[in-house]
Amino acid sequence: MIGMTIALMIFMIGLNCYVLCENVEQDTKSDTRYEYMYSLKYPEKEIPKDAEACYCESLSKTNYGFTLDITVLGVDDNNPYFDVQVKKVKKGKNKIVISKSVQQKYNLKIGDKIILADSANGLDYAFTIEDICDYSASLMVFMDIDSMRELFGQEDGYYNVLFTDKLLNIEEGRLYSVTSKKDMWRASEIFTKLMMPLILTLTFVSIIMFSV
Repeated sequence: MIGMTIALMIFMIGLNCYVLCENVEQDTKSDTRYEYMYSLKYPEKEIPKDAEACYCESLSKTNYGFTLDITVLGVDDNNPYFDVQVKKVKKGKNKIVISKSVQQKYNLKIGDKIILADSANGLDYAFTIEDICDYSASLMVFMDIDSMRELFGQEDGYYNVLFTDKLLNIEEGRLYSVTSKKDMWRASEIFTKLMMPLILTLTFVSIIMFSV
């Protein structure tokens, strides 16, 4: 009985690894609705046609000794690429909508407060969770873009990220990077490829132990 119990525990560890990696891949593919994401150094004053402008900042949160980056994304009411209704949230510098991945990672609920750190400037930001949206591709929280500009001291109309379904004609000197949907899909598949040898090893070891 002890041997079979250990064998089943090892089998479940391998199975859980596979399920988790598959969920990451499936969530990334279903939640990545844009074709291209442009990260900008120097945005133009006018937003390019057929593109959605957003404002992005990277903060972090430490929990149980582990520090992870959390992306804060400022969006408007009509952004078609994210399933978040910012218009339901009152405008304010401390109001956010969190993604399901953040909610599950830190066991949060609507009405809770979350503190995110800006380690580069030595600042902490406290936010109140107004809603939870169905987004699991990464650790991301959403704000009203005008409130976010005010919070981080940016001028009206400022943006540093573009989401679009078409290639844009932007000078390379203005860009940090261009990420396509295919790039996101390939990145999500890496987890399964890297973990597959371990998953197979755990599975075969558990089968042998159970048989013995």
